[in-house]
Amino acid sequence: MALIVFALQPSAAFCNDIEKSTDQPPHEDIFDKSREAIGDAYINLADRVDLFVSRRDYARNRNNSRLALSLGNTWFEGGDQEYDIKLRTRVDLPGTEEKFKLFFESDPDEGKSLADRNRSVARNDRVTRSQSVAGIEYSKPTEPNRWKHSGSVGGNYNEGIDLLLRYRLRRYWQVGADTTFLFRQDLWHKSSIGWGETTHLELTKPLKSYLWLNVTAELEVRDHDKPMEYANIWRMDHQLTDQWSLTYKLGLLGESDEDDNNHLFDDRFISTTLGYTLDRRWVSIYFTPEIYYPEDSDYKPEYSFTLTCSLQFTDDKN
Repeated sequence: MALIVFALQPSAAFCNDIEKSTDQPPHEDIFDKSREAIGDAYINLADRVDLFVSRRDYARNRNNSRLALSLGNTWFEGGDQEYDIKLRTRVDLPGTEEKFKLFFESDPDEGKSLADRNRSVARNDRVTRSQSVAGIEYSKPTEPNRWKHSGSVGGNYNEGIDLLLRYRLRRYWQVGADTTFLFRQDLWHKSSIGWGETTHLELTKPLKSYLWLNVTAELEVRDHDKPMEYANIWRMDHQLTDQWSLTYKLGLLGESDEDDNNHLFDDRFISTTLGYTLDRRWVSIYFTPEIYYPEDSDYKPEYSFTLTCSLQFTDDKN
């Protein structure tokens, strides 16, 4: 399995040959037309919501609402399988001077550990009423490389109202000619979980025109159960062609011991993701073998393979 992780890098010639051999048959236009119909219907809905809220019209091309669906399946060593169905939407309200957005998340970060957020393996996440949250976000437009504030209020109804409050502070810095640094601070509360704070530091540096290095460090503190988690992720993104990409990832994960809060477990993982974007550009497929080394099993390696399909029903107008 270790050899599989590092043997996924195809040659550029191989990738180009595949791209040339995947001409889109005429009957497959139905998929693009279906996607266009879904995307247009969603943007029209966002337009009507914005007109109702702001009471004024605007240019349609200003609406940057998003609708995305992700389907994933993981095969673990021993034959076990788990799958994910994730839906994330955002209704842009440009008539409010781009200050308000409606959102829906089937897998909010507050309900997952840092390990689950940074690994690619599926965790039996589904679009369910008990886990999904919907709400409204407020953020004031700012100049690039300035402090940006946003606040969100949302939740769901599951044997009572499960309220979500989220405040986010973030800023980008330009370090040198081509390196960027991101600081993000989240303060949040969810009725079914409690209070939490997440600090995110991220450094991105291009090494070549097709190669990028990304280093992230995260620390999360909660007021219950396992009060502290951390993650340190080193990632290398390699754009092979317009459609093929490779991502190498090395991660250190930890959480405080329930009996000894001064001790942090140190789990580790290494993975390689081969990504392919279809000719229609809105469908991407990812193949991810991973080796996971949990400390509580004396770092005995656990192997897995994840297949993910990402569907973007709306275009990014940024």
